[in-house]
Amino acid sequence: MSIEPYAKIQSQMHRTLKSLVELQQQDIRLLELRAQLAAFSGRFAELDARVASARAELEKAQTAQTQARKDRKKFELDVEQGKDHLRKFKDQSSQVKTNEAYKALLHEIEMAEQEIARSEDRLLEEMMSAEEYDRQVKSATVALAEAETVVRVERENAECEQAALQQEVSEHEAQRAEAVAQIPEDEMDHYTRIAARHGGMAMAQVRDLGNDQMCGMCGVRILPHVFEDIRRMEGDELFHCETCTRIFYYVEPPPAPKSPAPPDASGADASPTNQP
Repeated sequence: MSIEPYAKIQSQMHRTLKSLVELQQQDIRLLELRAQLAAFSGRFAELDARVASARAELEKAQTAQTQARKDRKKFELDVEQGKDHLRKFKDQSSQVKTNEAYKALLHEIEMAEQEIARSEDRLLEEMMSAEEYDRQVKSATVALAEAETVVRVERENAECEQAALQQEVSEHEAQRAEAVAQIPEDEMDHYTRIAARHGGMAMAQVRDLGNDQMCGMCGVRILPHVFEDIRRMEGDELFHCETCTRIFYYVEPPPAPKSPAPPDASGADASPTNQP
């Protein structure tokens, strides 16, 4: 959205229209600034999400690490219990009376040894997994610290930008109030109603294409006699687009630069000469 600067509006334009154009300038800028300010909530949410994601990875690694330690203790206990059973079976071997009982005891000893071997294998696997989880916890801890540092700097920069924009909003709101003070109440209400229908754009610059003139917002053609009335801007009447109802204003184009005089075709020196 753009509108010709107030300084470029021709001097004969009546005061109300000048104030409306200035008001539109402030409203356009305020719309842009407020849209930029509204985007900060998304920026801050994205920064928070980055830290939250890094923290979640650390918590996930820590949970796995804790579970691995619990599993390791369980398998260590299984190994110890298996060895206790094995010792009991071996102690009983000197007390058996028959071959059948001895064979049965040997079978129990073999089964206990196999169970101990399985528990030791699981324990070894768990020890290796625990080392990997320890590595993941360290890596996630470093990643979280780095994310917090980067995000803190980015947040501080964003907060500075936000404060500067808020300051600019305050300045433009003050300038807008000055423009509103120059506009009669009924014209101000009229402007407000039109702006509400068109996303804040109540003014439309007339585009002069030479043979045709049109509304600078909706593009509808303006009748020649209406354009002449807009151009003269006599009295306090405001002209509106018949299609979009916006208030017309016209900016007189600057005069075309004068072309330099062509050189003398004869090549004679045109400067005065002294006669003897």
